[in-house]
Amino acid sequence: VFIFAEVDDYQSLLPFLQNVARKFKSK
Repeated sequence: VFIFAEVDDYQSLLPFLQNVARKFKSK
């Protein structure tokens, strides 16, 4: 169960990190 929880957190963070990367690239 703990591993699946980590996967959910990772999938939630991935789009967030991609958005942050786009902001840095746009600058």
